[in-house]
Amino acid sequence: MPKLSIITTILHPNQGLVDAIQSASEYPDSEHLISVAGDLDRARQILDHAGITTPILIAAPAAGIAEGFNACLRRASGDLIWVLNSGDRALNLNPLIERMDSDRTLDFVYGNVYYGDKLTRARGVLNRSSCLLHGMSFCHGAVIVRASFHEKFGLYDPSFRICMDADLFIAAILRGARSAHVDLPVAYIAPGGLSSDARARVWELRRSLSRHVREPVPTLLAAKWLMASFLVKWFSNRGQK
Repeated sequence: MPKLSIITTILHPNQGLVDAIQSASEYPDSEHLISVAGDLDRARQILDHAGITTPILIAAPAAGIAEGFNACLRRASGDLIWVLNSGDRALNLNPLIERMDSDRTLDFVYGNVYYGDKLTRARGVLNRSSCLLHGMSFCHGAVIVRASFHEKFGLYDPSFRICMDADLFIAAILRGARSAHVDLPVAYIAPGGLSSDARARVWELRRSLSRHVREPVPTLLAAKWLMASFLVKWFSNRGQK
C-alpha cells in the first residue's frame, strides 16, 4: 500500500487536534504533519498528555492556513496526501487509498463526508462544465491527492483566506486533472470555522473563477456557484432519508 501523508493546520491546539490524530492512527504506513500557528509547546503538551508522540510538528508561517498547508507539503514524504483539519475525523480512507493504488493515472480521488450529522454526497463527474456551472461538491476532508498533484498544479495560494482548496482544485480540473469518485463516507467534518463565512467565500470564489477562466466573473455568478454547491449537498442529503 502507498504511504499516506496526513496534513493538519491549527491555530490554538485543543482536544480537537487529539481527536483528529487518533482517528487516523489506524493507517500504519502514514505520517502526520501538523502546522501550528499558535503555541508549539502547548501543542506538544496536549499530545504528550494523550500519549501521542508520532506527529511532526511544524511552526506555521504567519501568512495563514494556506502557508501552513504548504509548509507541511514541503516536508511530506508520502505517495498520497490527505488534509485533515483539527476537529475532523477519519471514518474509512481505505477505499480512496485502494482506488488510487489501483489506477496510477488518477491525480485525486474523493468520497462523501458527514458534515455534522448530515451525510453529504459529492457529484460523481468533474469536468470544466460541471466545475463552472455547479461548483465543487467535495471538501478537503473528502479528497486524497497523489504527491505529484502538487508538482503538476502547484501549492495552495496564500492570498486566499478561506477558499485556497477550491481555488487549487478549480485550476487542476480546468487543466485536465484526472479524478474518480468513491460513493462512500470517508470522513466526518466538524461544522463551523472560517468556511462558514458565506459572504467571504463568495468574494474569494469570484476572484478564483475570474483568474482561472481569464475573464471577470460577476459577484452574482459566484454567489450562484456557491449556492449550487449547497443545493447539490441539500438534495443528496434528502435522498439519504
